[in-house]
Amino acid sequence: MIGQNFEKFCSVARTQRDEAYFRVADGTGLRLRELCTELNQFDNEGIYHTIARVDNLWQLMVYGKGGKVLPTILPDDLKPYYDLMVSNPISPRTLTSNFKYACRKSGYDEYYFHNLRASYINNLALSGKHPKQIQHLARHSDLKITNLHYMDDKQANWEIMASDIDSMTINDTLGKCVRFKKPSWVRIPVSPQFCRQRIKEI
Repeated sequence: MIGQNFEKFCSVARTQRDEAYFRVADGTGLRLRELCTELNQFDNEGIYHTIARVDNLWQLMVYGKGGKVLPTILPDDLKPYYDLMVSNPISPRTLTSNFKYACRKSGYDEYYFHNLRASYINNLALSGKHPKQIQHLARHSDLKITNLHYMDDKQANWEIMASDIDSMTINDTLGKCVRFKKPSWVRIPVSPQFCRQRIKEI
């Protein structure tokens, strides 16, 4: 995970444009080709995203691999970096090369671009987000993927979540992510016993 080394990493980026790409990837969890903003941009293999203002949030609609179309959020404080990124597009291949340059300069040769996505997901876990909310923001089809492959301190996070779900509803649990689910998910009461059982099953 890049985590606490991220600022040092950004400080050695070749250009402000590269830094913008790194910050947007780290702050949204977008994969390398998902950073493209047009269908046939560079060699993105038809993978890209669009942006729109929805419910006072910047929503990214990601057209990902396997034909999946799923949303995530761009934090407001990253919008200036996002604008810089979009106004100075570079190919995934060039971005990979520039990322590895920053890795060498910062002394972290073992990192790959996908580590920014892992950093994003782990930061969500450490900030106390509910696992289901992290799953939605990361656009994972299975919660096990989120838990097993990305969270450094996953057991501690599960225990914290199990102790905090008393009297919650699904709407409370997912927060702003609930808009991405079907209406049947909204305002359904959930008992603590049910949630703890689901956590054990997963």
